[in-house]
Amino acid sequence: MRILLIDDSAAYHEEFAYLLGEAGITMSVLDRASNAADGARLMTAGLHDVYFVDFRLPAENGLTLVEAVRKAGVNKPIIMLTAFDNPGVDAAAAQAGANDYLHKGEFSPQMLGRSIRYAVRNAAAVQAAREAESRFLMAQEAARIGTWDWDIRTNVFIWSPRQFAIFGLDPDAAGPVGYETWQRAIHPDDRDAVQTVVTAAMAGQRPLDTIFRILRPDSSDPQPVCAVRWVAVRGEVVRDASGAPLRMIGISIDVTDQQNALADLHSSRNRAVTDLKLSEARFQTYFENAAESLFHVRVTPDRDFVYEAVNPCGLAFAGMPLDRVRGRSPEEVLGPEKGGKTTEKLRLVCETGQPQRWEHSWTTGSGPVTFDAIYMPLRNDAGEITGILGSARDITERRRLEASLHQAQKMEALGQLAGGVAHDFKNLLNSILACFELLGELVTTDRAKRLLAEGNRAVQRGEALTARLLTFSRQQPLSVGPVDINASLAGMTELFAHTLGAGTQISRRLADGLSPAIADVNHIELAILNLVINARDAMPLGGSLVIETRNETIADAQNDDLAPGDYVVVAISDTGGGMTADVMAHALDPFFTTKAAGKGTGLGLSMVYGTVRQLGGGLRIDSEPGKGTRVTLYLPRAAAG
Repeated sequence: MRILLIDDSAAYHEEFAYLLGEAGITMSVLDRASNAADGARLMTAGLHDVYFVDFRLPAENGLTLVEAVRKAGVNKPIIMLTAFDNPGVDAAAAQAGANDYLHKGEFSPQMLGRSIRYAVRNAAAVQAAREAESRFLMAQEAARIGTWDWDIRTNVFIWSPRQFAIFGLDPDAAGPVGYETWQRAIHPDDRDAVQTVVTAAMAGQRPLDTIFRILRPDSSDPQPVCAVRWVAVRGEVVRDASGAPLRMIGISIDVTDQQNALADLHSSRNRAVTDLKLSEARFQTYFENAAESLFHVRVTPDRDFVYEAVNPCGLAFAGMPLDRVRGRSPEEVLGPEKGGKTTEKLRLVCETGQPQRWEHSWTTGSGPVTFDAIYMPLRNDAGEITGILGSARDITERRRLEASLHQAQKMEALGQLAGGVAHDFKNLLNSILACFELLGELVTTDRAKRLLAEGNRAVQRGEALTARLLTFSRQQPLSVGPVDINASLAGMTELFAHTLGAGTQISRRLADGLSPAIADVNHIELAILNLVINARDAMPLGGSLVIETRNETIADAQNDDLAPGDYVVVAISDTGGGMTADVMAHALDPFFTTKAAGKGTGLGLSMVYGTVRQLGGGLRIDSEPGKGTRVTLYLPRAAAG
């Protein structure tokens, strides 16, 4: 061990060496410095293990030397020596940084040995404490944590450098820090809340743990402005034996970035929640008010299917309330046949993983209904199909319109064909008739005259057939004008009776004040007669025939191409066998007939249809097997005057 004695007395150097030897201190050298300057130089060199400094040195106080070397970073053990019995020197030495104090002439070798050992241990402890404090301060700086110690009795705060930095204050210019300094820095809107938390902590109700805003001066601005920052503060109260608060010790952390990020997160989450609620509201609005059936089917782990949700349109089709549909399988809701077909498609979605679209027709109480359905898989995060979203749109009317359009196109094509054939056929008949007239002037025998007469009758039948074809193709010249339909029907009473025979009862329901119709009186009477003849043929054993008239206004476009407008309606109903759907589909086709061979040409209804369409009206047929047939003619109503 190397020891440095700083003392101006050479005699005491020898005495001190003797005491060290008696104390059993093993040393390699004992050096001496006779003044403070030499002592400071040797102490800062760091070559010795322990320093002994005399209180009185030439031109300088030993305490001043100790303070100077401690500030210079000397951390080796220092023991103060004095020849005067002055208790104040002990305290002053400790304040200056000495590890121990000995009174010259009053300590034994043993006491000297203990003092050296104590000083070494004390210096090591102090050094460890300083290193720990340094590491603690470094950790504070790294973690940007400020520490504070509030003496509640004196209202004095001790702040760490980071604490000053958090609050934007200069430690050298801030002056004494009290509770008021801390409170003034708090945002005015948060002061009451912070005071409530501090009061509760001092009362022992809960620890101090809060987050609040502060107003920190921005020193980079020549005219400082207050920047709002967020600070998290935690603290513990130290109490005396009676439980009264003495001190409060705690930490402060600037959490502005975290609070801003949290605010952004909350804002984003709120926007996301708002968007989600809006999306859900939109979907729910569409789901509840869609004019098509929408449903959500849950796929069970056993690959069974149960309804989770069905919109009102779908519930109306199923004829069940939601509480009877939810949780049930398609077979339970739709029945074995319909439900089975639905389950087949749902299972196909699960097997292929692809949407499935299909068109199906079901018979309901109101008749056959055709649906266009699509089923789409719903997957979880693992990609497993856990549900199926489906929609089914009623396309019955669209299919009927398509069929009507197809029928109209077919009738138009047939009409053009029939018109062309009729014109050519009429020309041929005219040529044949001219030849017969010339032959009539040449023949003289009775047999030849009979043959000519038979040929003339055949030509006349051909002319009648040609007229019907032209009527069907809407190429027959018409003499159009206002026609009193009720008067025409009254004039045909005797003809109807003769045509129908005694087995058929005729009823008339003619509207009073019936408007005149735009029509050709001859052609419309022929059309009505054709309908009466068809009714008679449909009732071979007799029955009932009803003829009705009325005024009717159609506001919207009809599915049978009947345009909106004012019409005079003529309806003829019979109680015959009626028509099947297949017969109804071809009823207006030229040359189509259900009568036996030679009993009809199949042009009756075609001629009627062609007549009313050429007049700008329309025709409807209502019929069911066993319930008779009703044919309704719509003729344009003549304008007043």
